[in-house]
Amino acid sequence: MNIVEVIKHIASQVVGVKLMQGVVKAVQEDTCTVAIDYGTDEELALEKVKLNVVEGSKKSTYAKPAVGAYALIIKLPEVDNWYLLHASTTEMQHLNGKDFGGLVKVKELTDKLNAIEKLLNNFLNDFKNHTHSINTPFVGTINPGTPASMPITGTVTMGDTMKTVCVLNAVNETKVKDIENPNVNHG
Repeated sequence: MNIVEVIKHIASQVVGVKLMQGVVKAVQEDTCTVAIDYGTDEELALEKVKLNVVEGSKKSTYAKPAVGAYALIIKLPEVDNWYLLHASTTEMQHLNGKDFGGLVKVKELTDKLNAIEKLLNNFLNDFKNHTHSINTPFVGTINPGTPASMPITGTVTMGDTMKTVCVLNAVNETKVKDIENPNVNHG
């Protein structure tokens, strides 16, 4: 028994439930038009078939079908609307609304983060290994902007070099498992 037969069997147990199969002809923001073929030269176009069974809820999950997809639609007793139950092909999935935009492409995000981390780590490495040549004799505190816990004092003579003090550590590379929720897949 395929899914259509199972759903028809279940629906037949409930008085007044109507179940039809058709083809999606057009898709609007929250409705679609489904053409029902009765095996004749004419087809019935059901307009304004609701995509979201939970009306008024912006926090439900539903799919936006592709034009040309086979659709299974349902009409419940005492309700005026037809609802999309399933589509063979979808263009978009809405998971609890659409306020946050699309899902993140984890691999692409990881690659971009790793490029930034590599750039930052190269900068930190260059900064830590940077030295200054001293061309003027100096006695006193060098680099007064250094934290008080690390004052650099002493006598500097011409020809000395001064190594830069850096208290920052390298950034660890981002791994997919650090940012991926394996319970929701897409693509």
